[in-house]
Amino acid sequence: MGYTPNDYGEMTVIDNTTETTISSQNTWTKISQFASGNLDGVTFSSSELQVAQAGTYLAAIAGSLSPASTAVTFEVAIAKNGSPISKSKLPKRVGANEDQTISIGGVLLDLQPSDNISVIIRNLDGTSNVTVTDANFTLVQQ
Repeated sequence: MGYTPNDYGEMTVIDNTTETTISSQNTWTKISQFASGNLDGVTFSSSELQVAQAGTYLAAIAGSLSPASTAVTFEVAIAKNGSPISKSKLPKRVGANEDQTISIGGVLLDLQPSDNISVIIRNLDGTSNVTVTDANFTLVQQ
């Protein structure tokens, strides 16, 4: 039997300077600065990935963010159809105007072709904005 490659997709943020607006405390906001990366069996639209085949997918994100104000805790998560996936939530306390790394790896997701996968963020302490300066989000069928 021959090798059948798994479907995969990625989206990236590179050298971004546009803030993600946080309009209210504890409210999830989609990070909308992603661009399409390598895709095979996964489609990209409006900072979201959508799979063509139902199955289990490994999701991972790594990146950096820069806050607009001091001593703020942001929480980043992977979202399925706009809702955060609990096991992917990562809180990060940051200082002012200094890049901080974020990393979520090894999250397994059961996905259907109608599911939209995105990366979301919220401010746990207030409404100050954040800039996601660089990031890579990858989705690979298992």
